Amino acid sequence: MPWPAFGLNWAVRWLSHAIGLLIVTPMVLTWAQRRHINWSLRRLLEASVLLLVVLLISLVVFNPRSDPNSGLLLLLYTIFPLLTWVAVRFGPRETVSISLVSSLVAAMGTARGVGPFARPDLGEGILLLWAYVSSTAMIALFLSASIQERRQFVAAFQRTLNQSGPPQAAVPLPESAAPVLPLLNLTPRLTLVAVGSLIAMFIYVLTTNLLWPQLTIWLSGAITVVFSTVVACIGSYVVLRRQQTLYEHIFENVIERKRLEADQRRSKIRTQELERVTDRLQREINERQKAENALRHSEQKYRAIVENQIDLVCRFQPDFTLTFVNQAYCNYFAKMPEELIGHSFLTIIPQSRHAEVIQSITTLIESPRILLYEHQVLLPDDELVWQQWINVPMFDSEGHVIEFQAVGRDITELKTLEAHIKQSNIRLEQAIQEKTTEMERLMERLIRQEKLAAVGQISANIAHELRNPLAAVKQAGYYLNQLYLRGQLDANNPKVVEHLRLIESEIDDTEQVIQDLLEAT
Repeated sequence: MPWPAFGLNWAVRWLSHAIGLLIVTPMVLTWAQRRHINWSLRRLLEASVLLLVVLLISLVVFNPRSDPNSGLLLLLYTIFPLLTWVAVRFGPRETVSISLVSSLVAAMGTARGVGPFARPDLGEGILLLWAYVSSTAMIALFLSASIQERRQFVAAFQRTLNQSGPPQAAVPLPESAAPVLPLLNLTPRLTLVAVGSLIAMFIYVLTTNLLWPQLTIWLSGAITVVFSTVVACIGSYVVLRRQQTLYEHIFENVIERKRLEADQRRSKIRTQELERVTDRLQREINERQKAENALRHSEQKYRAIVENQIDLVCRFQPDFTLTFVNQAYCNYFAKMPEELIGHSFLTIIPQSRHAEVIQSITTLIESPRILLYEHQVLLPDDELVWQQWINVPMFDSEGHVIEFQAVGRDITELKTLEAHIKQSNIRLEQAIQEKTTEMERLMERLIRQEKLAAVGQISANIAHELRNPLAAVKQAGYYLNQLYLRGQLDANNPKVVEHLRLIESEIDDTEQVIQDLLEAT
C-alpha cells in the first residue's frame, strides 16, 4: 500500500468498525432487554407502515436504475422525520431498528456501487456512507434516548403523584403546562429539528455541487456530519430541554401543592382531633359540673340532715383530730365549732379511758369495719357521762383509711337504769334464793310426810297381803287338826296332800311379799 493512500485506507477501516458500533451495538442492547410488546392493532399497523415507508425510500434511493445525480440524496434524508416520528411514538428499540434497516440498505447499495454514495474510489463512497449512517444513527440514538428519559421522568412524576395523593387526573395543573403534557405535543418541535437537518443537507448539496465543487470527499463528509449532527442534536436538545424545564417546574409546583395538601390534611386531621378532644373535654367538664352540682346538692341535703340530727355527728382523722362536728355535738359540749374542729377529741375523754379508745381506733384502722363501742366523756362542768358511738371508716382511692365518721348519743340514763336493774336483779336473786331455800325445806318436809303416808299405805297393803295367805294357812291347819283328832290323818289321803300343798304355796307367797317390802324400803 503506497504511503499517500495510508490515511484514506486507515480511515476507511476505522469508519467501517465505527459504523458497526453505531448500528449493531444499540440494536443488540435494546433488543436484549426483553421488554414485553403489548401493541394494539392500530399501533402495530402504524409501525408496519413506518417500516415499509423507510424500506421503500431506501430501496428507491439505492436502486441500480436510479441516477445518482438526480437529487436522490435529498429523498434519502426524508428518513430523518420518520426517525423522529418513530422515536416519539415508540422508543429506542424501534428507532434503532429503523435506523439499522436504512443503514443496511445504504451500505448494501454503496457496496454494489449504486446510490448517491457510489464513487469510483470505494474509500470515498465509504466516507460518504459513514457521514449518512453516523448522522441517522446519532440523531436516532439522541432522540430516542432523550424521549425515553423524558418518558421515565413522566413515569416517575406520575408515581410520585400516585404515592403522594390522588391520581394525576384529579390534579389541576397550571394552564401553561397543560398543552405540553401529552407526549405527542413534542412531534411538531422535533419535526422542525428533522426539517432543520434536511436544510443542513441542502446546504451540504449546495456547498459541494454549486459553490465549491472542488472540495474533497473528506471536507464534504465533514460538512455533512457537522451540519446534520450539530443541527439535529442542538435543536433536539433545545426542544427537550425546554420540555424538561417545564416539567421540572410542573413537578415542583405539584410537589409543593401536594405538600400543601398534605399539610392541609394533617391540619384537618389535627383540627378534627382537637375538635374531638375539645368535645370530649367539654363533655367531661359538663359531667364534672353536673357531678359537682349533684355533690353540692347532696352535701347540702347531708348537712341539712346532719345539722338537724339530734344525735351527735362528727368526723375525725386517724390521729383523733376532729374535722367536722354538727350543731348537736357543739350544743352537747357547750362549745363553738371552731373550738372543736382541729383539736383531738381525746381531751373530752377521761385519762383512764384513753388506752381503750386508742386501741379500738387502731384495731379499726388495721381491720376496717363498722365499730360500735361505749365510753365515758367529761363535760365542761366535770360531769362524767356515758356515750355510745358508731364509727364508720372512710377510704381514699387506694383503699387506705383517711377519716372516720361517727354518730353518737348519750346513754347515761340507760347506764343508770342498767345499774338499777342490776341491783334489782341482785336483790331479786337474793329473795329468790331465800324462797328457794324455804321451798326446799318445805319440800323435804312434804317428802317425808309423803314417805310416811306411803309407808302406811304399804303397811296396810302388806297386812292385807299377809292376812290372806295366813288365813288360808290357818284354815288348812284347822282342817288337818280335825282330821288328826278324828284319826283320819293319812299321808295317802288326797285331801291331806292338797292342804299341805296349799300351806306350802301360801308360805312362798308370804316370803315373796316380805322380800318386795325389803327391796322397796
